[in-house]
Amino acid sequence: MSWYKRHYRLLALIAIFAVTNVFLLLIGPEQLVSSIGVENTYLVVFVIAAVGGMSSFTGAAYVNAIIAFTAGGANPWLIGLCGGLGAFISDSVFYIIAEYSRQIVPVEWRPLFRKITKKMQVLPTRSVLAFTYIYHMLPLPSDIMMLALVLGGYGYRTVAPVIFLAALTCSTLIAHFGSLWFWFW
Repeated sequence: MSWYKRHYRLLALIAIFAVTNVFLLLIGPEQLVSSIGVENTYLVVFVIAAVGGMSSFTGAAYVNAIIAFTAGGANPWLIGLCGGLGAFISDSVFYIIAEYSRQIVPVEWRPLFRKITKKMQVLPTRSVLAFTYIYHMLPLPSDIMMLALVLGGYGYRTVAPVIFLAALTCSTLIAHFGSLWFWFW
């Protein structure tokens, strides 16, 4: 079986994301917002953020959508709020999946995970949460941070407020500075 036949789903997913990014780049933001409607742009940003958020594969489409809709005339505060809520939902789902995956990990990997957990639990919780906020506020893949928090043994109730605030901050900053960047470009 060839490599292409084994990985056709991954290649299709990459192609869809590439086409989405090119579509958002080539079509003008004003035309995009006028065709969708200003009221619907907030829903579209929420859905894009909730489905993909700032994960390793969908982060570029998410950022491009926020920038394009804001540059097209949508309110950057509402775009930031809708995008932040969607990204929080996406990160929460990934956290829950990572937590479940930790329970069903193969036996031979468990010593490695215990070692990582012990090393992370030495760190003060406030420092980890501050680093989580800073990391999550930047447009970096959040699934890596969610996995690290699960491996560190940090509970969802401890992590959720930080993730929520960081997702709102990140989306709002992207909306405001992204629209300025697009305006100068």
